[in-house]
Amino acid sequence: MQRNAANVGRAIRATARVWICLALFAGPLYAQVVANRPRGIGQPLADWNAFLQTPAQKIDEPLAWMHADAQRLNAIAQAFNEIEFNNPAAANSFAFRRAQVDSRRLALTLTSGSDETLRATVDRMLIAEPSFDIAALAERTALYLDESDEIDSKWADEGDALRHNRENDYWQCYAAHELALPIGKRLVLRAADDWNVERLERLESDFETHHPRHPWTNVVEGQRQSLTRMGQTLTASLTSVDGGLIKLPAVDRPTVLLVIGPTQTPSLDCLNQIAAALQAGHANNASLVIAALAQDESTVKEALADYDFVAASGILKRGFQTPLLQDYDIRRLPTALLADANGKLVNIVRSNNWDDEVATAVIEFMSVESR
Repeated sequence: MQRNAANVGRAIRATARVWICLALFAGPLYAQVVANRPRGIGQPLADWNAFLQTPAQKIDEPLAWMHADAQRLNAIAQAFNEIEFNNPAAANSFAFRRAQVDSRRLALTLTSGSDETLRATVDRMLIAEPSFDIAALAERTALYLDESDEIDSKWADEGDALRHNRENDYWQCYAAHELALPIGKRLVLRAADDWNVERLERLESDFETHHPRHPWTNVVEGQRQSLTRMGQTLTASLTSVDGGLIKLPAVDRPTVLLVIGPTQTPSLDCLNQIAAALQAGHANNASLVIAALAQDESTVKEALADYDFVAASGILKRGFQTPLLQDYDIRRLPTALLADANGKLVNIVRSNNWDDEVATAVIEFMSVESR
């Protein structure tokens, strides 16, 4: 029933788009555009580039600033539309189409306005035998627009499945294009969250084939490599702040290896939460090893001076940090490696912006009585 409702909604919406296209080409609006013929493609492109290069300024009235920018962007997009109607050949330019679409989409982002004009533009792009570049742009824009579609979002589970399928289809068609990179990143993160090594291997091959020098080619390799280490022994050798040597795996007790930046706020927030849990007696059933990414011992000692951790504190100097960080694809701090009582790696918990999922996972792991 839900799927039928969604399909009917899409059919209605598609029909509306066709009528919009016909109205734009044959109705009074087109006559008005002809009467106000713009000078040429150069001016709106110059306006668009000027907008992109506008230096950041202090914002006293954020809403007024957003409204003014939205008006400016809509005017630029409208100028592109007028050129398209008067000189269809100009619309075969990828630079033209990208500026036309991006200016309108950014205006919608600022105002949460109706997207029907942009949808009509995308429809016109797709029915005009577009080049590979323009087709990639149009399909990606349609995908982004449909992600916020009310019909799909009304049915959350089905909407997610539809979006995932469309993202996979888009990647299969346009993986070679730079516009596909954001979609490829989503697919990599989703495959990593699902611990889908086979999917990561296919994505790794795609990135290596089409984007060999892009940073995310290394990311997908690291994600795949780190997942293959699940269930294997967590090994590490760290120089302690006191000059000794800390070696993993530990035996007979679960272990948390927490990699932090001793001067970074997310890492310190994570330590604060773990320290509070330890003090309350809720998280003392695992060993905690803190590996701080710093240049010298004094930085680590100063950062940890306010904590009373029953833990060994290691140090990773820039000169020999590579093996641990590369082996387990540690790119954000803090990151926690969780190992069971046999020293086997059972999870890697990575930070996500400023969220506290690393601290939450560590506390939960250290609070379990036995495994």
